[in-house]
Amino acid sequence: MDCRKALLSPFVLHHGAMTPPHGLREILRTVAQRMQADFEASGFIEHRGSKGTVRERDLRSSFLDKYLPRDVEVLGSSEVVDATGAVSGQCDILLVDPGTPPLWAAEDLRVVPAECVHIVIEVKSNLTSDELRSAWHSVRRVKALAKGAYMTETGLVRRTLNVYGRDWDHTPTFAHVFAFDGATIGTLGDTFAELVRGEPDPALRLDSVFVLNRGTLLWEEPETHMIRGVAREGDFVCGAEAAPDEVLMQFLAHLTMELNAVIPRRFDPRAYMSGNLGEARYKWTFDW
Repeated sequence: MDCRKALLSPFVLHHGAMTPPHGLREILRTVAQRMQADFEASGFIEHRGSKGTVRERDLRSSFLDKYLPRDVEVLGSSEVVDATGAVSGQCDILLVDPGTPPLWAAEDLRVVPAECVHIVIEVKSNLTSDELRSAWHSVRRVKALAKGAYMTETGLVRRTLNVYGRDWDHTPTFAHVFAFDGATIGTLGDTFAELVRGEPDPALRLDSVFVLNRGTLLWEEPETHMIRGVAREGDFVCGAEAAPDEVLMQFLAHLTMELNAVIPRRFDPRAYMSGNLGEARYKWTFDW
């Protein structure tokens, strides 16, 4: 994959859709200010893991739980497993089907089946190039998990979703990074482009990056200049410096569009029950 970096004169990006209502912009500006204040206040916490937990919880409670569609559940501190036994590392935030059965649930960790996961979000306090590489490899493990344990559907016209250059009969896992601060968008964009070039399968790539105090790394269609959170063939990465409320607006828009594209499929737990289920010793028969 060839890649060239261009430094553009500043210009305003649009989604090609209606301008967001003024009221929503003001609400998200207030949310962004509160998240920034909480981010700065949590700086006194010395333990890195504790800081991360606080900031993941802040993103969930201040933003995701309030502004995402009601037909999705937001989980933190979770692992994802597939029917082959492959397991992801610990995920910061998952957006899952609200009917998702936990395969394991404890106070600080849930294990959920891959088929029920729609979006994974890696949360970073300060996104450096090394942190971006780490997040890339973390979400790749989630995206690589098999999704095939669904109930058989008959007599229905099955929906398909065209994304990552092919048709899917289920929803692939989308993945994003959200950070509160970090390196410049230009620096992060260089690293992101390097990682894109190194992964030939677009379905396994991190899709986009949102940095509250910096801006965004998204995908732009070259002819229409439409901005997207997930790449299509021929798109290029566009790095935009943006105010915090603009970052939240983009983040909300892309998550909502991806959730609206979800193909409803019923999870079949039997694929996770392979192997012996006991030894048959007795049998009772009846005259029907």
